Amino acid sequence: MIGGGLLVSVRDGDEARVALRGGADIVDLKEPLHGALGCAEPAAAATVAREVGRAVPWTAALGELHDGLPAVRHRLAAIIAAGQSSGAPPAAVKVGLAGLAGH
Repeated sequence: MIGGGLLVSVRDGDEARVALRGGADIVDLKEPLHGALGCAEPAAAATVAREVGRAVPWTAALGELHDGLPAVRHRLAAIIAAGQSSGAPPAAVKVGLAGLAGH
């Protein structure tokens, strides 16, 4: 279960390791170069999953829903597969709703 505590956003396994050492309760993978909820590459998800393991939950951003459902589904499948191959799938994922007001 994901509850309170310190959430630290990271871009890769090296940052995840530092976050764990700093006391992170949740490690949140995202790529800010792709936006506030930018999806990181599957390779980054695999390194985060290896570093974090099951020590704490890790989560991942999948980008914006306005990118289209097929794109979001593809990202979801890639991130989950990367996590599972490294032994720890993400505890949760998130998708941004920017630009979808009124839909």
